[in-house]
Amino acid sequence: MFLPHDLAQFLGAEAVGQGGVGARRLGRLGGQVIGEKVGHIRYLAIARSDCIGKPVRLRCTTVTIEPDTAKQIDPEVKAPLHLWVVGILSLLWSGYGCYDFVMTNVRDAGYLAPLPPDMIDYLDAYPAWVVLGWAAGVGFSLIGALLLLGRSLWAAYAFAFSLLGLATTQVYDFATPTPLSMKTAANWGMTGLIWIVAVGLLLYAIRMRTRRVLT
Repeated sequence: MFLPHDLAQFLGAEAVGQGGVGARRLGRLGGQVIGEKVGHIRYLAIARSDCIGKPVRLRCTTVTIEPDTAKQIDPEVKAPLHLWVVGILSLLWSGYGCYDFVMTNVRDAGYLAPLPPDMIDYLDAYPAWVVLGWAAGVGFSLIGALLLLGRSLWAAYAFAFSLLGLATTQVYDFATPTPLSMKTAANWGMTGLIWIVAVGLLLYAIRMRTRRVLT
């Protein structure tokens, strides 16, 4: 009795994907292996053309797949609890960042009241491309949080664009003389925290995508 991998080797098949049995290309005979998984049982059907060009359909016996193998090829990977924790925290973090951006740029008097006048003047002097980078940083971070909660692989791209927007504003801040009110330990600490969170979210999204939690 042929097992699936024996049959695939016999027909000259070449597996495509990570540990997958579903889609195969029959290199020597030009056919296709079609798989359907039910629990730990996979039924394989092999369709090919014989030497005179007539279609031939073969069906092999059902086989039991070991639990660890089934886990590798099962496309339905359960979301770990920490995904929802990170997703909700990142949504709150990014939501506040968007709120801060809007309130600052509409020059809400009550919101800007605690800020020193020299810091407000510095923000007023931001060129348009820096404001755009700021908007991209907080906006894509919010989009990334929503995509992360939706288990979308595009979350990694959104966090990457968010990091790019953050870098844009930071380049301007380092290249331009900043007021004394911004050269405090608290301000530097907040800047470092923003970078840690931005990089951490990107790496986390990439990790979840690698583990196929994000699809």
